[in-house]
Amino acid sequence: MKTGFKKFLSVLTAAVMLCCCLPLSSLAASGTIVIRFSAYDGEVIMPAQGISVSEGTAEAYGYDVSETDFNGEAINGITALDALVAAHAYYYGSEFSAENAKNHLIVSDGMVLKAFGKSAASSGFTVNNKCPNDGVIGSWGTYTGYAVDETSLENGDTMSYFFYQDKSFYSDYVGWFTMDGEAVNTVAVTQADSITLTLEGYSFMWYGCSADLEENITPLAGADVYVLSDEGYTSAGKTDENGSITITFDKAGDYRVCAYGETEDAYGITSPVSASWCTVSVNTKLQAFWNRILDFFARIIEFIKNLFSFNK
Repeated sequence: MKTGFKKFLSVLTAAVMLCCCLPLSSLAASGTIVIRFSAYDGEVIMPAQGISVSEGTAEAYGYDVSETDFNGEAINGITALDALVAAHAYYYGSEFSAENAKNHLIVSDGMVLKAFGKSAASSGFTVNNKCPNDGVIGSWGTYTGYAVDETSLENGDTMSYFFYQDKSFYSDYVGWFTMDGEAVNTVAVTQADSITLTLEGYSFMWYGCSADLEENITPLAGADVYVLSDEGYTSAGKTDENGSITITFDKAGDYRVCAYGETEDAYGITSPVSASWCTVSVNTKLQAFWNRILDFFARIIEFIKNLFSFNK
């Protein structure tokens, strides 16, 4: 009886959570992961969107992959190179095949030389807003960054690929949106309500592998903000001196907010800002009401599950 009730709770919890939201992790098929990928080169190449990535994708398209990283540690699972290849396959469709893949993407010894059909010698990528690295402080007082074929990915990760706009000093900032001090990739809002997003980031080349990265994260003022819908891009203005912007959504639907352009620091120095993304789901008042009801029951079920687990 007790076991049956626990099974019932598990099934009911799964059903409720499925009704509440469908995160990227729920979209992954067996043997694949789903990540949120975007690409930017002064303008958006690929807006942030979920793409499926399977282990061995890079090899399937004829790319050489490393078995160990620079520390001699084995590289297992799906890598950022697999994701980059999958993104190209998504972007180009049937035009991207094992026979002509290198017309669009060239990778040599983990270095990306061409991406999206253009020179990529001055490019970089982040995973979950960070520069992937080994976490070991070297002689320069910094970590050592991983190459694209050394970086492991997990289901639900966010990967942003960008081309440097400042090719003299490589001062480009990478950033992300926050609400109430917490980084956010997705936000739900009720129709006609406003949300305030704050853009934060850091100079990728200068601080990406720094042990004191957190001390160099700053609000990004003056960046251009756009709302992407089925009708295209609409300007929402610029981030203020605190890196913030308030946006009102009059129609229900799914939107993507992005920010890029330039930011000016306290010394008046202007630097490029790579694209940051946040998905906004705008619900009608009725949808918002039912979402609150479902969330309420989900919390009750979770409480009951924890209670039974505690008393087991």
